[in-house]
Amino acid sequence: IGQQVKKFTENAGVRFKEKQEELYGAAYDLVPANEKTQLSNVLRLQNELYLKLTNAPLALKKSLSDTMDRINDLMKDIETTGGYNLNTLREIRTNLRQDLGGFKGLIGVQPSGERYLQQLYKSLTDDMNALVNNVGGEDALKALQKADRYTSVNMKNNVEPIINKILKMDADNQAFNFLIAGSKEGDQRLRQVLRQFTPEESNILKSSLLNKMGFKQNEEEFSARVFLTNYNKLSNSGKNYLFGAP
Repeated sequence: IGQQVKKFTENAGVRFKEKQEELYGAAYDLVPANEKTQLSNVLRLQNELYLKLTNAPLALKKSLSDTMDRINDLMKDIETTGGYNLNTLREIRTNLRQDLGGFKGLIGVQPSGERYLQQLYKSLTDDMNALVNNVGGEDALKALQKADRYTSVNMKNNVEPIINKILKMDADNQAFNFLIAGSKEGDQRLRQVLRQFTPEESNILKSSLLNKMGFKQNEEEFSARVFLTNYNKLSNSGKNYLFGAP
């Protein structure tokens, strides 16, 4: 069951990022194609990374090299093109995201050199959003605000307290224990976790939990007595959430 929880949580993280991308894309579509940015946020990141490299040129060279090479190429192109429009930036950022493994993994958390590539991804996004704010017009600003609200609300209520917390767990039984924690007192944790999943995923987990209630540890035979004992340990709201429709 814990393995299922981790798998479905990863799916939930992918859905969040895809929806986030869709909402920001709607804002980017409303910016005139001839408007360009010179990537002030990426330039700021370049200066920060140069300072890090100056302080530890050998120790940080391997971790920083890929990100620094990409930033240097971006800045060289600006010298000849005068800047990037949003369509070009979206393509560059999409390629970077694919190099980082698409939408999978922790949201906002990456190891080693990938951490700096994630900072570059964020800086590119900040420059794209700044272009929307500067030249996008009223409709583009409204679309950007909608995307920002979706991001902030979900990061606060779903991503940080649930999705990332589960994805950081190494052992499957940790994810299982996180799912059922507090079910004897209420159904809040169950609701918090299962609302991240599709109806089909939620039903799979509910049925798995109900099935497990009828077995003693390390025994293969279902026991009605064991089931009823575990059933009576659940809070009334927990019972209603597991047994009730849908």
